[in-house]
Amino acid sequence: PLRKIFTDIHLLSPLLQHWQNQVSFGGKRLKENVQLIGVSEQGLGVSKRPVIIGAPFSRYHVEKRSSVCLIGFDIYRRFFSSRDPLGEVIHINQDNRSFPCRVIGVLESSQSNKNWRTPNLEIYVPYTYFQAVGSIWNGKIHHLLLQVAPGARIESTGDAIKAYFERKYGK
Repeated sequence: PLRKIFTDIHLLSPLLQHWQNQVSFGGKRLKENVQLIGVSEQGLGVSKRPVIIGAPFSRYHVEKRSSVCLIGFDIYRRFFSSRDPLGEVIHINQDNRSFPCRVIGVLESSQSNKNWRTPNLEIYVPYTYFQAVGSIWNGKIHHLLLQVAPGARIESTGDAIKAYFERKYGK
């Protein structure tokens, strides 16, 4: 519905995030600050995260709340340096709960100039799966990723979207 109202929107995805996750596979555990990110099939296009092994998830995965994931390059390197990661099941540990996801892709290595962000330790899942396994608070959509069409006026489009949500939900 939002893309029909705002025709300048090219790609759109909910964005769900949770920091301080751990991930495990084959008796190994990565305890560093693994970030879990829930998006739609368009979310990777907005965030410019190419898949170098396997394939990104599809609309089908989102609609069916599939327990599939795309893993950051450091997770791939630490767990799967001598084996194919595709089809393997990793476990994400978050707030005293653990849930599985089947690896369908590996994200290209990426650097960040932000201290709080480590893109090679990110795990992307369909946002619907994130909602199904996460806490009630973390499963609520508080952020959107969007990309506007070339030539669109970014600020005025952003202001109009913000005003739309304020009218609909309040501040």
